Amino acid sequence: MKKGILTTQAVGNSGPNVTSVRSVAPWILSVAASTIDRKFTNKIILGDNTTFVNDAIETFEAEAPLVYGNVSLPGCPESAGRECLLFCLDEKLVKGKIVVCDHPGGFVEAYRTGATGSISPSYSKFSEAPLPNAAYALKNHEGDQVKAYMKSTKNPQAKILKSEVVKSVGDPITPNFSSRGPSAIIADIIKPDISAPGVGILAEYPPILPTSGLHGQDKRSVKYNLMIGTSVACAHAAGAAAYVKSFHPDWSPSSVKSALLTTVWPMNSTSNPDGEFGFGTGHIDPVKAISPGLVYEAFEDDYVKFLCSIGYTTTELRSITGDDSSCQGRNQD
Repeated sequence: MKKGILTTQAVGNSGPNVTSVRSVAPWILSVAASTIDRKFTNKIILGDNTTFVNDAIETFEAEAPLVYGNVSLPGCPESAGRECLLFCLDEKLVKGKIVVCDHPGGFVEAYRTGATGSISPSYSKFSEAPLPNAAYALKNHEGDQVKAYMKSTKNPQAKILKSEVVKSVGDPITPNFSSRGPSAIIADIIKPDISAPGVGILAEYPPILPTSGLHGQDKRSVKYNLMIGTSVACAHAAGAAAYVKSFHPDWSPSSVKSALLTTVWPMNSTSNPDGEFGFGTGHIDPVKAISPGLVYEAFEDDYVKFLCSIGYTTTELRSITGDDSSCQGRNQD
């Protein structure tokens, strides 16, 4: 900030817990994730035509018999088979089938043993990445409905479809994973500052990494991948800050930050019950930010006074400022 550089920082992916925000310094632009008006829907159709739809990214299809329980290897309890715990599924019983798992991470073992697909509980509202076989993440009481269907027939079947892109209504919203305020360190400062697109974003991806995160198993390599997370949102905010700076090269970091914060797309409080502690001032709008009409300035001395006011010692203060700053003689109110 002293050198005229605005730092953007992701608030973290520990939501929806309150006080989980990790970026709290007032001179930093702390960025939460938000959705956009496009979403990917994942669909599963049971043999009786019961259909479930979830928000997820799925690039494979599967149509096969359903299996659940009684598929454990010798030495593993039946409960381990129901959860699809690692190295506990019998490949002979699950290969080529769609496996129902009670554990959110069951898809890993399902893939390892050659299942054509898996159905398991969802870690969150959004699936993070395409898996190397078809998968569906259950929500609410869908698991009970799937098991009830399996009990009703001798030959349970299911079909998992590829994701479809649909127009989303009611966005932007703050997804579950995005960390929330208030700050556990500095309650007087509302964090995050702002939200930016962080769900289902096409982003560059290291070709050396497995597409699905299954190291040693998934051999696919891609240059781009659909990603979620506050880090993705942070990259959007950094680009927006650079865009505003290109129109106003003489603006300070606080002016750029102010322009972004005061020109946001308002977020609906009904669909975002955490309010400012979830999304900050709102969803970023770079085009409006180039002409904010008014900006609020803050300088190094303002931040030093702030740190003094919350009880920083001289040693602590200098560890941040990197100079011989002192709280002595400053107005700390």
